Amino acid sequence: REEQRLDVAARTMNEATRLEAAQQALCAAWEIYDLGYAHRDLHGGNLFWVNGRIMVTDLETVEPFPPDAIPAFHASYDIVARRPPPPHQPS
Repeated sequence: REEQRLDVAARTMNEATRLEAAQQALCAAWEIYDLGYAHRDLHGGNLFWVNGRIMVTDLETVEPFPPDAIPAFHASYDIVARRPPPPHQPS
């Protein structure tokens, strides 16, 4: 349901619930990353808060990282929303 989209649901959450949702969203990003992928469209409109849990949608944008160019998690696309430069190309 539309009101379960995280960007909508967060408006009515108390601080503790917002922090829980944020933690779960970051864990979801980590799990995708840890499997070797980037979601590439991870934002509040593609995350849903359902029965106290984050649900990730819009999986058609998921793409594997090139095996020889896996970024650090903190610099990965789903965290910084910016692709790294191709290998052997100045940034």
